[in-house]
Amino acid sequence: MVGTVFASSVAALAIFLATSCEDDETSCVPDDQCGIVCNQATVVFQTGTQLERVDEINAEIGATVIMAPILSTAYRVQLLPGMGFDEAQDFYMSKTDDVVAVLWATNYCPQGTAAATGGTSR
Repeated sequence: MVGTVFASSVAALAIFLATSCEDDETSCVPDDQCGIVCNQATVVFQTGTQLERVDEINAEIGATVIMAPILSTAYRVQLLPGMGFDEAQDFYMSKTDDVVAVLWATNYCPQGTAAATGGTSR
């Protein structure tokens, strides 16, 4: 049940992000800043998918896991330079037996930081 609720929430977030962001380099940030990270994606795999299978799928497009989940099935992956989000999403979503959703890789800002409050710290 928890996995189903999580997967539904992730899918809803993916739709929101896809409609609120553009797939180009100007809307992305470096991986050490808050926002949508270029050349990375968050891939949510089916519950029970083993890391070996995740690695097999990633190897097909030259992607690598840069952040493995602890309590979920959402992996942060590094895509090859020049691969756009749409291309990665199409690839991963074709793996319907293994993949639940693909999200923009997003770094969130801690609440109260200058970046999270639009440039002024609290």
